[in-house]
Amino acid sequence: LYAEAVFGPVVILHAYETPDELLRQLNCFSIGVRLAVYTRDIAEAFELARHARALSVHINDTPTLPIDPIVRGDMQEHHMCFEDMLQRIERLSQPKYVGFGKMSLF
Repeated sequence: LYAEAVFGPVVILHAYETPDELLRQLNCFSIGVRLAVYTRDIAEAFELARHARALSVHINDTPTLPIDPIVRGDMQEHHMCFEDMLQRIERLSQPKYVGFGKMSLF
């Protein structure tokens, strides 16, 4: 499961000691993953979102939405110039969705 893409909904639960350990393990994937992080430390969550090689990062939430409409956006249909700009950005970068769920402070 860690090395190849799997057809179907698959969840891998993995505990980690430090955020650096999690990033090392996560970033060794050669396939696109969707990451869900549950934490009370928002700074740590955003640091993971920033450095994780993931298609999407869900903070205190589950990845239940389809990825294509989120990453690409619906704005492409509205203006051809905007679509060209998005295509250029996609060629030069890796888009990433970061979702934020409800959080209990206590």
